[in-house]
Amino acid sequence: MQRAPQLLLMDADLAFCRMLSDYLQGQGFGVTVARDAEMDLLQAAEGCYDLVILGDTRSVLGGLEVLKRIRKQGELPVVILTAKNDDIDRIVGLEVGADDYLSKSCNLRELASRLRCILRRVRGKNIAEKSAAPIRQA
Repeated sequence: MQRAPQLLLMDADLAFCRMLSDYLQGQGFGVTVARDAEMDLLQAAEGCYDLVILGDTRSVLGGLEVLKRIRKQGELPVVILTAKNDDIDRIVGLEVGADDYLSKSCNLRELASRLRCILRRVRGKNIAEKSAAPIRQA
């Protein structure tokens, strides 16, 4: 039996975090709400999470800085979920390295579907890399 995908939710709005966490847990995800951006980034680097949902943070680190740090650590998938819905914000978020960018007003079922899609792609890539036979020198 495969374990539930573990998500790290980083957002300053605790009521939103509770609502989203409850929904996603009902959809089969494990959800941890970030309390300390620095500590959570360390745990993310150690492979504790399968995907980060990056919302509107009030941390000393801005959301894009958090995303940049995650990208420096590796390929952990990041979905930006924010109240900012300007074209420029979406473009910059995607160019900095987000795997997807959604407005907080999105349909939660669509969000869950997009998360599953990203995780399928990442898991497929990881499985393919692990199963690839080493190339032998002749």
